[in-house]
Amino acid sequence: AGRISALSEHGLPCLWPLHFDGKLCAVFVVCNRMDEAQLFALMRPRKVCICRGVSEKEIRDTIASGRASNFDELQRETRCCTGCGTCESHVRKIMNDELSQKTAGSG
Repeated sequence: AGRISALSEHGLPCLWPLHFDGKLCAVFVVCNRMDEAQLFALMRPRKVCICRGVSEKEIRDTIASGRASNFDELQRETRCCTGCGTCESHVRKIMNDELSQKTAGSG
């Protein structure tokens, strides 16, 4: 009960929720009649924060543009890490890398 059908009768992507400790932590796209390349095309650009659909490019662009210079501002601008939170360490790594590059480029 309450599960979403994994296969669409028309071969279209369907959502499949993944729960951990009673909380929704990810949603996978399950496909019928879709090969791996087509599935990966749906995920481009690759999402770092699946819950909010935030890509690495969006995170880097937000920092590079000056709209965010710390984690709180990044969350406010992109809504990343405001769902399940499992992406936080990866987002922080990307943010620190981008801030380091920005500092190195201005010095």
